[in-house]
Amino acid sequence: MKIFRGLRERHFDLIMKLDASTKETDELGVKDDVHFVSSRIKALIESKEYSEQKFVDPILADLKNKMLTTIARVNKWKRAIISQHEAEEKAKLEYMTKSDRELWLKYFETLAQKKHLELFLTTLKKPEESDKEATRAFEQITSSVKNQIADLDTFLSSMKKPIEDIRHRLELPDCRNNTLLVTHQILQANTYARQMLKRANIDLDKAVDEIRNALFVKTIEEPQTSFKTREVYDLIRQQYRALKKEHEDLFVEKFHLQRQIISPERALAMAKNIFVRGDYKKLRGEIRRYKKDEQKLAPKLLAYAKEEKQFQMRDWSVFPRSTFLQQQYYLTKQRTLLALERSRLDQTKFSLQKKQSELETLCRQPDAKKKIDKIATGILRKNLRFVRQLEQIENRDKEIILRLNHSKEQMKALEERVARDKISTRYRVTSSDTLTNNQTASLIADAILKEPEAAQLVARFDGDNLEMEKNWELMSELDKDELLDKKIVREL
Repeated sequence: MKIFRGLRERHFDLIMKLDASTKETDELGVKDDVHFVSSRIKALIESKEYSEQKFVDPILADLKNKMLTTIARVNKWKRAIISQHEAEEKAKLEYMTKSDRELWLKYFETLAQKKHLELFLTTLKKPEESDKEATRAFEQITSSVKNQIADLDTFLSSMKKPIEDIRHRLELPDCRNNTLLVTHQILQANTYARQMLKRANIDLDKAVDEIRNALFVKTIEEPQTSFKTREVYDLIRQQYRALKKEHEDLFVEKFHLQRQIISPERALAMAKNIFVRGDYKKLRGEIRRYKKDEQKLAPKLLAYAKEEKQFQMRDWSVFPRSTFLQQQYYLTKQRTLLALERSRLDQTKFSLQKKQSELETLCRQPDAKKKIDKIATGILRKNLRFVRQLEQIENRDKEIILRLNHSKEQMKALEERVARDKISTRYRVTSSDTLTNNQTASLIADAILKEPEAAQLVARFDGDNLEMEKNWELMSELDKDELLDKKIVREL
């Protein structure tokens, strides 16, 4: 029976941990998507086109209002989301006595105050020494803040033992299982908010696309029923420029994100350094200093060797004895100092190698290896959002590059068509009621590229009366006539 209870508790623990891990992964995914769209909004707002736009035009004003309303929706659901950590903390509070809960909240409130004051100290800038009044005020403020931090440290130290006792009670099997269950319930109740945030974020991404297209692609204001070849070319060229700008923006974003991404090797090195409490970082600093000292010593040794050679080759019989002795004393002194420096560096090198060997031996221990792997996994999990953002940007960039290449082909075909078409030649899409001018222009360009599906939807006009349907002919029929003409020419 005892074995069965133990297995049941272990099974429950594993299910709860798996559920928490799944929800945390989902939470991270949503956060990454929100962050990606936020970066797109930031890039849009900082752009010259957006900052110079007065949004007097009703269409642009509506698009801006739509984007701002959707941002408010996203922020609303972001506030409603409860993270895995917050859910765990709420669950813990439910299984504390009133006095324990007050003590626990007071401890973390004090800890937050201390961190806030430490951050404040780092932001303070020391004034110039010439400004004595400002320097005196700076010293008074820093002294006061440091005293407050010391008082908070003392208070936190006095609370350390009771807090550890509370933590120990929370880790007892029954309490831990109850905490896991309540955490699961809180996160389960929060599923709707997470879904709504996901939906709002998708709507925001679309809203950003719409306003971006409206700003960067200068479309003709009123929808047109037909276009001249040059007008089609101008619209495609504007689309190409907008795509090129987005491609350049994405390239900059990719560059910054690539610098944020941590490789597994680097994560392992960081984990080792954390495990040994920063000793690896200190060692790297000492190795850098050692190498600099080595580099400084090398030219000194060369200079001494040159002086020694010149001393040996010189005819000292023509110089006073005192000059010879003085030069000899100088070289002896130099040799002694350089030998001491060389000896010091050799000892430093040996000491560094020994320290590195000790650290590596420590990190190779089975228990240490497990802890290091756990820390490295945590680092990579935190860094996962940057990897996902980079994947999203790269996928978006691939799509943009394909569209850029297609726009180039369209422009090339249109350039050739401009040279051949008459001044009166116009194009239209047979059913273009729901299409924008840009979409219509793109469809016409595809028809000129002889894409079958587009050619069946686009008609060309070469007559005198636009209203007469007989003057319009589908591009698919014109292509057949063109092929027939070419065949006749070949036969002749």
